Amino acid sequence: MLTQKDEPIDRRRKRGLSLPDFRGWAAIGFFAITFQSLLMIDHNPALLGVPSFMQFISMLSTGGVLLVASHLFGGTKSGAETNAKLAETIAAQAPVHKVDPNATV
Repeated sequence: MLTQKDEPIDRRRKRGLSLPDFRGWAAIGFFAITFQSLLMIDHNPALLGVPSFMQFISMLSTGGVLLVASHLFGGTKSGAETNAKLAETIAAQAPVHKVDPNATV
């Protein structure tokens, strides 16, 4: 039975909307960090003259984000999803043996 608290989630699922998976949240986080950095530069252009800020931007754009993104998006989906699909495929291809309850061994 659905409670009033569960109804918004149920409505989202009926519409086909759901929360993103881990890779989706990572992409949202990358966008947020980059956008915030650009807002900081827009708000205070003098930051471009600060060596430590430029090092942060360099690490953010080349090292950190690209390495983490390549790991997240270059890999396969979770092993559980792959194993479940493989189990379904094997179960669909497995021969069905009918057992005769009157047969003797």
